[in-house]
Amino acid sequence: WSQSLHFFARLSSERSPDAACVSGAVTACSRAALWELATSFVEEMRQRQQTPDLHCHNGLITAMGNAKRWQEALNYFAQLPAADVISYNSTIDALSDSHQWQKALEIFDVLKEGSQLGSLSPNIISFNSAIHACWVDMKEDRSELVSQLQ
Repeated sequence: WSQSLHFFARLSSERSPDAACVSGAVTACSRAALWELATSFVEEMRQRQQTPDLHCHNGLITAMGNAKRWQEALNYFAQLPAADVISYNSTIDALSDSHQWQKALEIFDVLKEGSQLGSLSPNIISFNSAIHACWVDMKEDRSELVSQLQ
């Protein structure tokens, strides 16, 4: 991730980066949980009258989640002009990683309701993320959960 950000900084000093370059930098930030830097890249993009794409938005949500900034991730998700299943999954993961399993399941339920309306549908990652959200906070009750699943 550090080499990616170094390359992005060099590119930015020479010319205005396009959406794909910014998305790459945001993805690099997400791997290092550098949510504030990722946010600044998105803001600079907007100041240049560029529109961040979903890949960029999803990377920013992931960066916030990796930094345990679940409130920021949830607020950002709520303000997206459009979302895809990756947006939902990234938000569920951000909530799960911060032990916010109830909120993670609320987002999962919204995704499931969307599938009933013919729009987005949860995928295997959505289901795994929802299960993980519950699993993380059930440390004491895991044996009971396992026995119930058998």
